[in-house]
This record gives sequence, C-alpha cells and structure tokens, in this order.
Amino acid sequence: MQNLTLSLNENIVKLTLTVESEFRTASAKVDMNVANDTEVLDTQAFSEVVLGLIKELSIKANKKPVLNYLVEPADIMVRFVTVNKRTGDSDENILEDIKSKLDNHNLDDIYFAYQKIAPFVYQFVGIKKDKMEKILEVSNNLGLSLQSVIPWILLLPKLVGTSEPCIFIYNTNGNQVVALSELNGIYFSETFDTAKTPKELEKLVSELSVYKRAAPITRIYTVSSESFSLDPNYTVIPLLPSGEEFKDIKDFEMHALLNKLMEEDPSLLVSQLNLLNLLPLPVEQKKNASLVLVGAGSVAALMIFLGLIYTNLIRDNSTNQPVVTPENSEVLSETVEATPSNEIVGEVEELKKEDLVIRIENGAGVPGVAAQTQEFVEGKGYKVAEIGNAEETGRDNTLLKIKPSKAAYKEMLLADLGDEFELVVEENLDENSEHDLLIVVGLN
Repeated sequence: MQNLTLSLNENIVKLTLTVESEFRTASAKVDMNVANDTEVLDTQAFSEVVLGLIKELSIKANKKPVLNYLVEPADIMVRFVTVNKRTGDSDENILEDIKSKLDNHNLDDIYFAYQKIAPFVYQFVGIKKDKMEKILEVSNNLGLSLQSVIPWILLLPKLVGTSEPCIFIYNTNGNQVVALSELNGIYFSETFDTAKTPKELEKLVSELSVYKRAAPITRIYTVSSESFSLDPNYTVIPLLPSGEEFKDIKDFEMHALLNKLMEEDPSLLVSQLNLLNLLPLPVEQKKNASLVLVGAGSVAALMIFLGLIYTNLIRDNSTNQPVVTPENSEVLSETVEATPSNEIVGEVEELKKEDLVIRIENGAGVPGVAAQTQEFVEGKGYKVAEIGNAEETGRDNTLLKIKPSKAAYKEMLLADLGDEFELVVEENLDENSEHDLLIVVGLN
C-alpha cells in the first residue's frame, strides 16, 4: 500500500510518500490567503497545492494511495484528567474535570475522547470540529481515502516505549515544541515561536521538570535540537539518530516516525491516537470502557461482539459446553435458592473491614498513586496501616496478596475494588507478615 502523509506548519506544506522501503518527500510554501500557519483557510486552493506535490512524487497511477494527516500540537488539546477517589470515575465526574481544564473551550465545539492510562488518571485528547471538518474536506477534494488524523506529539512516547516521566524538545520550521510525558501519554505541551538559546532552554527545562511534580523529571529527549548541557542530574538523549544515512528524513522526521509506528503496530489506526475515531461526538459509556468514544468502528466492533455472544450461546445450548466470558465483562454471581433444612448450621463469623490490616505499595511508578489508592480504599470502609513504593514499577494490573487465613475477604475485596482496578489475587501472603493484605497498585 502507498501511504501519503500530509502536514502543515508555518504555511509550509509537507508531503511524503512511502512505498515499501522507499521514502519520497516534497514541500511547498502556501500564500497567507490559503493558510495561516497550521490552519487551512481555503480548502480548494490548499488541495490544488497538494495535488501539485503529489505529481512531484510520481505516484503509480494504478495504485491509489491512502492519506494520513499529521496534526500540529497547537491544533489539539491534550491533558491528564484525574478523578475524585471518593466519588469515582463516572463520566459526569470526568467531564467536569475536563471542562475545568479547557481554558474557555466549549465541549460542544470539540471532538474528543478520554482513555484510562492509570488508576484515577485518563488521557484526554480533543480537536476542534472546524479543524477536523477542513481536513475531511481536503481529503474529499483530493479524492483520497483518509486513513488517519494523527497528532504527532502523541507519537513521541510510543517511540520511547517507557512509562517513565520525561521531557521532549523538538525544533521544526523555526518553532520549538516542548512536551511533558508520563505513562506513555502527554499532559503538557507548548509551542514557542522562536527556538530558545541553550541557556534559555536550560532554564525552561529546569522549570518544567518540577511542573506539578514532587520530584523533578531528569530524562530529556531531543528531536532536531541543538545539543545543550544541563546539570549532571539530567540525562539528554537524541530521540532520532543523525548521520548521512538519515539525511533523507531531515525536516520530515514526524512523517518518518508515523510510518515506522504504523508498520510496527497497525492497531495504532484504531486507537485514541487516530482522531478519526473521535467521530461522531462521544457519548456516555459504561465505566469499564477504557476509551470513551463512538464512531463507525465502535458500532462495527459492538455488532461483532454481540454476534460472538450469540454464537457462544447457541453452541452452549447444542453442546452443553461452558461459555467463555469476555474479559472485563461484568458477571452476575450465581443465585442459589436456599432449601429448608432441619440441620443446625454453625454460626458464620462476620467479616469486619476495619479488622483487615492493609499495606498499599505503588507498583505503577505514578507519583502519589499509593496515597490516592489509600483514600479510595478507606472510602470503602477499610483501614490502611501503611503505604510505600514497591520494588517493581510499571506493573500493568493490581495485585491483592492476602494471607490464607484471611481468604474469606476475597469476594468482598473483589466487589469493592474490582470496578476501579484490574485485579489479580494471590492467597499466599506469609502468615507471619505484619499485614493481612498487600495491595500492589498497577497501571490498570
């Protein structure tokens, strides 16, 4: 398949064509009446400029390419959304937090979605409707199928492949973009009209490294930025290699990055990173949904899912085989009708939540998650004796490690915590331990 990738910044149109291992590039500057920086003003005139660039790239007439559009950081909204531990992560609570962080933007004017990336933390991404509609109009004018609309700033954490906090610095077309990242997401970004001097950059990094943090960020990734020195506590790492063999992607780094990631992980196209998946407007979904949005792809997936359930039910009726329950679905406990009996039933010991001695450890690597979990757990009626950090970090699920003698609490714990965490239970905590239950909080 031939992939065309299009971007617009500082009135410069960039277009790349990827055919197998070949990477072709073309660019042109457009008039101010056609575009203003990253904003298309005249979609018809803009499309004519792009058609001229397509001719330069010598696309095979018998193989029509698909179009990918890279969106600049200035044209999207990215935030981390946190929920109140006591009131829970209902859609209403999440939307209230989003509204408080949108700086006078109206949600009715935005296509958006939010995806859970850690306990109590969601990645929010949004784009103005008129921006998206102009992109769709350009695609229609070109007669090309629009495969994706991708904010390139969200690709950077994917390239690094770590949930550890870091800062990205990228120089492009005379601008300098600085972004703060954690948990494979972006929670702050700013674009500066002129690139900062190494001394100014050092001051900026020093300020941003403690932005809304108790401990400073020490890992800095640079893309097309001049080398600069920082305090020895900081580590500065070039994100992309340099050299003669990489000269073909100079000034087209994000185009090349998108192609690399799409090739390595095609599921990127059906993820939150592809803003086409935000169409139409999001609606309320069940709490267990990790990504809240609605679109043609979501409807199709739902129909397939329902079809699978129906097939399993039919198979169950005909073969008496057990039906496999889909992951993350809610399962109703079996209700057994009590039958009268003259037998004397022994007294069942009442389980008191406050009697369970609990320790919580942060295994996610997210600052403050142990304290947040403590507040949530205590809101359910338990008492937490101690919190701390786990030896492991970046854990995916949340571990409940309980003493065998306290295994009777298992069902109660699953009922109280199962909606907020992806739980794994182990009944092998040492009976000599000071605690009855160890909770190691993961990213989910």
